[in-house]
Amino acid sequence: MIKVIGTTPLGRRATVRYKLLLSFTVCGLITVLSLLPRFWVSIRDYGLGTWMAPVYSISEYYNAPEIPLFLMAAIQTFFRLAAVSCMASVTLALSQRIGNTFGAMFASLLIFSLPPLLSVSGLTNAKWLSTYPLFHICALFGASTQAIGIMVLFIALITCYLCSEFLFAHFK
Repeated sequence: MIKVIGTTPLGRRATVRYKLLLSFTVCGLITVLSLLPRFWVSIRDYGLGTWMAPVYSISEYYNAPEIPLFLMAAIQTFFRLAAVSCMASVTLALSQRIGNTFGAMFASLLIFSLPPLLSVSGLTNAKWLSTYPLFHICALFGASTQAIGIMVLFIALITCYLCSEFLFAHFK
């Protein structure tokens, strides 16, 4: 496949750029499709006019900061997009490094799915070693542990950047 990528008219860097852009677009689609049911339920239960209501008006989020519901929805969308993009970029970098797509998907599955499985099996703190805080940032706001989610967000964004730089450096 490397020979095919090397012979494209636009070159290797353009191919990597478009591959990452397509990956990020699919991550955005996955994020929107996964959050659509949550937003639908919120609109149905609280009404469309309550998007400016503070988050702490919901009983589960009484510890949350004083921000409107639409901002919490935007934060949740951004954090989930960061988590899905991190998973995609790590899988792409592993695929390039290992050279086998099946092996890369298996390694990525171990990295991102093993901690939640261990959490379900009884090691409840194992979930914090995965992208769990990014997917459940609203629950973290309700439990007043926002710092963990923000720290994991920075780690995910740095991981995305490093994986993208690895792909660009490999295809010079």
